[in-house]
Amino acid sequence: MAKYVNASDMIISFGGIVVGCAQATTLTVTRAIDPATCTSSGAWTQGSPGIKGWSTSVNAVYRQVASGDAASNVVAEDVFDLLDDGTEVDIEYGTNVAGDKRFAGKALISNFTLSKPDSGVVTWSADLTGNGPLALKSVTTPLVIPA
Repeated sequence: MAKYVNASDMIISFGGIVVGCAQATTLTVTRAIDPATCTSSGAWTQGSPGIKGWSTSVNAVYRQVASGDAASNVVAEDVFDLLDDGTEVDIEYGTNVAGDKRFAGKALISNFTLSKPDSGVVTWSADLTGNGPLALKSVTTPLVIPA
């Protein structure tokens, strides 16, 4: 029987640390189709599988954490520093349930945005571009969810 995955069960982590207060995340996997049309195709486009790529994005509530909690929280300043330094980040995206699978790979942060609405909480977002393969990884030990 199929098991439905609730949005609250999904996590995204940078370097093994869960992004706390993530409001929305996406994962996009692409594959280019190289043209391979022959005259015998009757003028129909034909293709051959080309290079693959992936990207992910995250939107989260902007939080300031106490110094003692900094090691178990990914916050906006961390993301800015990673972008500024050009640091490659280990990404995992999926559930936090032992025995499930997560998408895992290395990525570079390509965009960071800090947003102040007219009212409500400030949020931040980041876009990450895959830097190499994306694979499925079994969850053996769930990650710590930040408070």
